[in-house]
Amino acid sequence: MANPSNPKVDGPRSQTANLGGTPITYTVRISPKATRGRIKASAAGIEVVLPRNLPVNAANAFVLDNAAWILKQLERQQQRSDRQQTRRLPAGMLMLRGHPVKVHCLPAAKEQRGGRVEQSGDQINIHLPATGAADPNRLLENWLRDEARRDIADCVHKRATQMKVQPNGIRIKEQRTRWGSCSSKRNLSFNWRLIMAPPEVLDYLVVHELAHLTEMNHSARFWHIVRSYCPDFARQRAWLKEDDWLLRAPIL
Repeated sequence: MANPSNPKVDGPRSQTANLGGTPITYTVRISPKATRGRIKASAAGIEVVLPRNLPVNAANAFVLDNAAWILKQLERQQQRSDRQQTRRLPAGMLMLRGHPVKVHCLPAAKEQRGGRVEQSGDQINIHLPATGAADPNRLLENWLRDEARRDIADCVHKRATQMKVQPNGIRIKEQRTRWGSCSSKRNLSFNWRLIMAPPEVLDYLVVHELAHLTEMNHSARFWHIVRSYCPDFARQRAWLKEDDWLLRAPIL
């Protein structure tokens, strides 16, 4: 039976609150899977998730009770946004293995029908045929995926040997919310955009997912395994938390 104090909500509902003199806007979402209220802070803003057994108007009290935490998260998001503005890559550049490289589109040889991509030092050249049939963005992405597949496979082989584990397979994808994952069938998946991250960040993620082949959780034992092979993993996690936007930027 529906809760009469919590009428059906078709989608997120926007509300406002005053936190110590700072007005904020947040959204309220009813989740049938939630067992308790929680607050999520992201670049998109503040979201209050409530279970069905709580009335929608309970969100305001929940926000006020967590005012200090919310204000701290908003401050962090603003600082992160400011860093992004000052560190934004110039047009025509992208990150490759943790370093900015220039991207140039050049005419391909007359006899070449399709396009191709090659790296020369700190420059990536996309050779396009005169016919204009090749999509430079697609060519570059395919090249980056190939580079990621090679780097990740090499790192997995090296670390799996050290950790004495063996995954069933490795998949390269473009997950929206994850950089890596390990399935119950012992298949590892990694985001191809990790080719843009520093090698030590990629290495940490490989160790992280390989550790799940021993511990399919995030218990103290799991983190002990990660730390034993990647002692400075906290630094790599912090990089992903603060600078992952460098990996999500458009490549062209």
